[in-house]
Amino acid sequence: MPNPSRSQLAADHEPEAVRKRLTTPVKASTLPDAVLGGIDGCVTTFAVVSGALCVTWLLGRWMLQTLADPVDEHLRVSIRLLQS
Repeated sequence: MPNPSRSQLAADHEPEAVRKRLTTPVKASTLPDAVLGGIDGCVTTFAVVSGALCVTWLLGRWMLQTLADPVDEHLRVSIRLLQS
């Protein structure tokens, strides 16, 4: 991008120059929209899958600890009873 001078920036922000820019038709190009849409889709998919995997992993760890602790304690008590 060119580096405009201060006088060029001031001229570009005059009311007439702004009005002219706003009234000129925009050149439509679908390729940049398609590329940005594809990138957005990839990032969104990654975020959703990562979040789902993280929640699944955390739930799995919680369930393992919740279920394993009583079983572990039951086994310890049973072993102590058998040893005595």
